[in-house]
Amino acid sequence: MLSDPEYMALLGIFLGVIFRMAVPYFRKKAALPEDKREAFTWQSKYTYAGALAIIVAIASTFIGFLAFPIPENVSALTFFITAMVYGFGLNSVIIEAMQWGSD
Repeated sequence: MLSDPEYMALLGIFLGVIFRMAVPYFRKKAALPEDKREAFTWQSKYTYAGALAIIVAIASTFIGFLAFPIPENVSALTFFITAMVYGFGLNSVIIEAMQWGSD
């Protein structure tokens, strides 16, 4: 069974991966002029991309979890933030590799 630090690591890595996937959406929305931000709505084509992103996020989380060291004597908050940053960085590498491979 997974212990509490392992659950925290899985959750932290998964949230880091999800946050990394959401960054382009927020960047694109922030770049729009103020009057066009309200018109920037969800389109159905994003549903398929979102479903694929969740699958990639779950796979990335488990791949990253296998290599993530669980430290001892570290506060829960520090550990959770470290796991999130690890997941964010791991997914950045995966996204760059996918974009590089598609060029």
